[in-house]
Amino acid sequence: QKKLEKAKNASMPYAEAMGTWRRFSPYYTERHLKFRDALRTFLAKELRPFAKKWDDEATLPTRDLDKRLADGGIIACLVAAEKGIGDLLRKHDIKLPGGIQAEDFDYFMQLIFNEELKVGVDGCSG
Repeated sequence: QKKLEKAKNASMPYAEAMGTWRRFSPYYTERHLKFRDALRTFLAKELRPFAKKWDDEATLPTRDLDKRLADGGIIACLVAAEKGIGDLLRKHDIKLPGGIQAEDFDYFMQLIFNEELKVGVDGCSG
């Protein structure tokens, strides 16, 4: 009983309420939120409506989707944190979602990318 009372009064430092989870993190800047919104919008249009069907039918997306993922900067997110990649992306006029520069792509953006990708495929993992 005492343990239960103690647990009720315990504070949870760094815990975030589910309704604001990672949305209002003290580590996120305006760039992070801009990146999340652009990525979420892209995935909601290009991936989410079709992901469940592809997963259920064990089919692969078309090459056209690969092109849209590349044009949307989604594929570039996979290497955006690599040293010196910003020059290469600029040379080929490749833009990251939200207009983010590769030099600003940090671990929190990678976290956002992974979270939004999981949501963007509607939980399908196949």
